[in-house]
Amino acid sequence: MTLRAKLTLGSVALATVLVTLISVVTFANSMELEFRNAQLLTDFVKEQATNAVLDSLNRQRTLQLPEAVRDPTLNERLRDAMAAYKGVIDIMLVAADSNSVLTSVLGRVPPGTAAYPTPPEFAPLARGRWWVQGAQLFNNQLQTYRDDSPIGPSGNTALYVRVLCNLSLVKVALEPAFTRTVLLAAFCITGSVLITFLVSALALRPLANR
Repeated sequence: MTLRAKLTLGSVALATVLVTLISVVTFANSMELEFRNAQLLTDFVKEQATNAVLDSLNRQRTLQLPEAVRDPTLNERLRDAMAAYKGVIDIMLVAADSNSVLTSVLGRVPPGTAAYPTPPEFAPLARGRWWVQGAQLFNNQLQTYRDDSPIGPSGNTALYVRVLCNLSLVKVALEPAFTRTVLLAAFCITGSVLITFLVSALALRPLANR
């Protein structure tokens, strides 16, 4: 292999590696930002739902907990809280002592059903490393995550306000960024290859026979 060919191939390889690294870093930053936004919105829904539950329990002090949380007004407020972020797929109230569902906003889980298996927490993933986020995001079956808020007197947890979410909305939001990153990387690599071969053909011509 001539020196000219070695320099050409080395330049192409270096340009490809640099463009790939820049593209990966750019997309990773976009993904981390989207996850942080999703966590902020999920926390907002949890805060609104927690306030609604506290208001309802304070208004119905004479009722037992399972009966108090099935208040139609509470259910309506929880539905309004869910509407703040489409990534939330349900809000459940779970008894702390028995881990059983007291009520589900969408009625997907009947009262008294064990809240099992318990989904993993969303916060560690949202604050975690981008490669872990990417592995979960591009999984064929998106995992459901939870964001819990404990409620109870004097620090004794009686129930959890459990906000359930999945990554479908995050995935949809990142698809345009992923497409742009891939297209830009392909354009840059193609351009660098063409420029490298052009320089090789003109500036490195004296090295052709070495």
